[in-house]
Parts: sequence; structure tokens; C-alpha cells
Amino acid sequence: MSLDPDSAEAHKATGRLKSYKWDWEGAKKELERAAELAPGDAEARVGYSFINLILGRFEEAIAGLKRAIQIDPSIDPYGIMLAEWYGNSRRYDEAITLFLAGIQSDPNNPRLYNSLSWVYASKGMYAEAVAAAEKSLEKLRAPDKTFFHLNVAMVYAFAGRRTDALKLLDEYLTSQKGKPVESFIIAEVYSLLGEKNKAFEWLDRAIQDHAYMTLWLKIDKPLDNTRSDPRFKEYLKMAGFEK
Repeated sequence: MSLDPDSAEAHKATGRLKSYKWDWEGAKKELERAAELAPGDAEARVGYSFINLILGRFEEAIAGLKRAIQIDPSIDPYGIMLAEWYGNSRRYDEAITLFLAGIQSDPNNPRLYNSLSWVYASKGMYAEAVAAAEKSLEKLRAPDKTFFHLNVAMVYAFAGRRTDALKLLDEYLTSQKGKPVESFIIAEVYSLLGEKNKAFEWLDRAIQDHAYMTLWLKIDKPLDNTRSDPRFKEYLKMAGFEK
């Protein structure tokens, strides 16, 4: 940056670094500057769009991602990213349409079914959500429990299938014994099950671990059950979303 203050690459890298440190406004500023300096750099625009998304600035996020895709369609060939942006913006119908189109193009992609399942669940379409979630595991065929399995546990929790959710969560934790775990998603499962204290215990761990998924803290629907709790505001502060 000192050698060339107008280097788009330097601003982009600085934006990434600030996001790793949970300095979201700082990251947004750097990535916005990178996009200004290199208007044809789709990656910089995706980064800027993503920061807007996790900050809850949904219209800016979606417009920015669409612009990035116009510049370089290869960054989102099956529309997965845009569908996930719509889903996280709670524009569920648009997300579902894109996910189903993606499945038509790439029918063996487990991520498409997995992501579609939580959008269905978020919309309250629980039968469709469970079917898509279980299909994602069929397509995955992983011997060990993974991030995908936790998402399926989350879908079960959304659908009120408490026993199934806890069983899959226990299987995940058993398979990951001695390894890092997705503490933030575990917190979300407990939030959906109405177990606030356990949700906060795992949010504590996510903060301590500086878990990557914590960047969804401000907007993710599974945490809606805990947002009214006075403790939640402190977690937003710890994760850099509030002063």
C-alpha cells in the first residue's frame, strides 16, 4: 500500500485481512475502494458484495453480486452464489428458483441440495426441506460427518424433528472428536431447538475459536430465537457487528 496507494490488489488484500479480524466496516471500505480502482475485477466486487450481505445491506449485496457476474459469469456458473445471497436476504422464492435451476444443470451437486434445504426450511416448507437435505447426503456419500450433516441437523430442528436433529448432532460431534468442529452451526441448531443456554455456550466457543461461520451472526435466521435475549447484543459486539 505504501508503494502504491492506488493498487486495487493491495486494497483487496487489506480488505480480506480486515475481514479476518472482524473489522467489517474497514473491510467494506477497502473492498469498495478495490472495486473502484479496478472496475473489471469481479473478485473485488464479490468481496464487497459479501461484506454488504453479512452486514444486512441486502439490496447493495445482491446488486453488487449481479454486477460481478455480468463482468465474469464464470464466478457463479450454476447460480449457487446468487441463490445463497437471495436466501440469506430472506428472498426465498428467488433463491428456490435459482437452486432448482442449478440442480437441473448439475444434478449431482450435494451443495445445491444442501443449500436448497435450508431455504425451504426457512420458508416453512419442511417436507421439501427434509427431502432436499437427505438428498444432499445421498449425493455427498461421505464416510465421516461433515458441515453438510450439521446443516441437515439444522433442517431437522427447523422442522421440529428434535430427536433426529440431536441424533445427527451427536453423531457429528462423535465423528469429530479431537478435531475442530463447526461451533457456530451447532449454536444455531440449539437455537432452533429453543435451548438458548446451550446456543450461547456454543456461540462462546465460536467467538473464542474465531470460527469462520461467525460472520453470519448478524443475519442468519436460525438465531432469530435468541436475538431478543439481552446476551445476544454482546456477541454482536464481540464479533465486530456493533460498537
